[in-house]
Amino acid sequence: MESGRAECVFRMLERAAANDERCPTNPQIAAELQKHGYRASLGGISSPLQDLVRQGRIIIRLYGGNFRQIGICAGENTGKTTKGHAQRQNPIDAAERARRDSFLRERRSSPAHARRRE
Repeated sequence: MESGRAECVFRMLERAAANDERCPTNPQIAAELQKHGYRASLGGISSPLQDLVRQGRIIIRLYGGNFRQIGICAGENTGKTTKGHAQRQNPIDAAERARRDSFLRERRSSPAHARRRE
């Protein structure tokens, strides 16, 4: 069942990349899944996307404002991407975003940071 959801999402992302469109939003992905008979909630959209990343089929680039660009790494549209952010030129990938978030959490919990807030 999960692989069917991921395949449905992959086809949607592949179409967007082939047509040079913006990456579908979570509500658009959820609507597409529901149209094909899958249960979908906005909070559950990351699961098929993460599956596709783990399978090496897509790369996700994140920009500020929660804007994402998808690169297709498998299939007939390999090398194509969805539209990038118009004003921001430097995306960060999910691994870099996790690294930055982890660093900021550690920094905020450090004793030195606590002293600065006092």
